[in-house]
Amino acid sequence: PWLEDGEAPELPRPAAARRSAVRRLSLRCPCPPSAFAPSSTRACATVRVSTEAAPAGGDVSVVIASSWVMHDIPFGDSFTVQERVSLLPSEEGLSVVKEAGLVFHRSTLLQSAIEQATLRELANSGQALLNCLRCRAGAGPRHHVAEVWELQRRAALWQETWHAPFLPHERSLHWRWVDAQHRKHPWISAELGACASSSVPPMEAPEGWRPDAGGWTVAERPGLCDGAGWQYAVDFCVGDDRWGRSSTLCHCRRRLWRYPSSCATSTPVAPAPQAACTRRECRRRQLGHEPRGAWRTGRAGDSKGRRGAGRCSPRQPCRHVRAGGLGSARAPRGVAPAGRVGA
Repeated sequence: PWLEDGEAPELPRPAAARRSAVRRLSLRCPCPPSAFAPSSTRACATVRVSTEAAPAGGDVSVVIASSWVMHDIPFGDSFTVQERVSLLPSEEGLSVVKEAGLVFHRSTLLQSAIEQATLRELANSGQALLNCLRCRAGAGPRHHVAEVWELQRRAALWQETWHAPFLPHERSLHWRWVDAQHRKHPWISAELGACASSSVPPMEAPEGWRPDAGGWTVAERPGLCDGAGWQYAVDFCVGDDRWGRSSTLCHCRRRLWRYPSSCATSTPVAPAPQAACTRRECRRRQLGHEPRGAWRTGRAGDSKGRRGAGRCSPRQPCRHVRAGGLGSARAPRGVAPAGRVGA
């Protein structure tokens, strides 16, 4: 949730801001390898997003300021990492300026090493930000397709009446409208009962999404489903291998809905994975069991992924924020801005 201006004294509202909002985040970050630092650390970040008048007038610039505190690394309570990213309109397009530095609240024996290692990581993250912005830059809105699966179950093989999944072990499936991994779709805002009884996706697109062809429609999948778009199986499995177009001896069915739209800011929704799924893995997914969330890091400090990835979850969510570790070289003391990253 967004905070009031007085609730974040570490990031006061800029005097020149037209609009400004601030929020606080809690997360766990992987750390670069070090003899004194753990593999990951708890972190607390305060982020303020503001719009200001551009220096040249006319257009509006966006400023993202953040303040980071690392809790588990040595001397983490002795300093704060501060960043400021400015997106400024220019004649050539968009100018990106990043400033960063450390503010020490008390003296430490390894202050110089902490400064050098942290500023090096901040410079690397600045280059990653530039690469991300360049990939997303375009001349117009992007066309994306969001997807949602509709799931139904019948009580007996001879019945023709289908209901939303109702068995006790199908916790997340009771919503009827799920994503490719059989989890509650993130666009759902209605109550469970309303979702289970709705015959169309009871969801509203986020701000910025504009439907291209009338909103949600049943996806056409020739050869893989019946005339109404349904696929049938003996149980709800992730993937396509165990689904067919015949309802004989099948208690479960599903069909895919799509939402084609134009959006300038959101990323496309990933399609359903094609990997196979064992019965045990599907049951664990339906019971809400998540794989272990331990990070695996390489020798260079980069995060390779999370342990526990399987055929049901081939790609674990990557909540990745690089944290400053400890180095061995010395650097001048004081707050040192990273400077202009690029234009």
